[in-house]
Amino acid sequence: MITVTMATVVKCDRSRAWEALTRPSEIVLWNERLVEALDIPIDYPASGQHVRWRYRLGLIPIRLDEHIVDVCDGISIRSQLKLGPLRCLATQTLARGTNPETTRVALKIQATNSVPVVGGVANRFDVRTVVSSFIDNRLRGLEKWLNGTVTSPNAESGPSRVSFEHTPSNKGHETIHIQKNVNRPRKTAPSEHANFRGVKKRPTSRREDENR
Repeated sequence: MITVTMATVVKCDRSRAWEALTRPSEIVLWNERLVEALDIPIDYPASGQHVRWRYRLGLIPIRLDEHIVDVCDGISIRSQLKLGPLRCLATQTLARGTNPETTRVALKIQATNSVPVVGGVANRFDVRTVVSSFIDNRLRGLEKWLNGTVTSPNAESGPSRVSFEHTPSNKGHETIHIQKNVNRPRKTAPSEHANFRGVKKRPTSRREDENR
């Protein structure tokens, strides 16, 4: 197994950070790789929920499936993620920073050493690169959003459209559909394609641990 952990500190209290992590209409604004949220339960996040997101990996649009394992309100969310052929366990944790006005946000992902792909197998170095990029992108977007350094990482695409719709009565729950207005293509490095060769530059601003 490969374990990658990174963390950042945001300039807000824990309740505000939790809100940004758990409000779907806000998540798609600060996470630049999420194109839209699909079939999100109105009480997201809750243990046992299955959530679908439309995700952009390099130039390739794919689906990100999230199965929520458990939630500790205001503190942590643990989820099983499926991103193309990659399967992993993600744990998001919030803790009080060095003062009451800051919060430490950590994301740990555990994945297998290799992933089968078309034409071969992505080795542990490829997997680590993809996972590190996934975490780094997520934490950087959240940090910029909560620290007020940008209005929105996706401001160029315009505001999100949010609609509420009820699922069939036999399922008995309400879902949210959220989609960004995409007016122009994003420029993304071709090295992030779905062959899991990852990005050229490895994140260096946060701590990373690998268990082999």
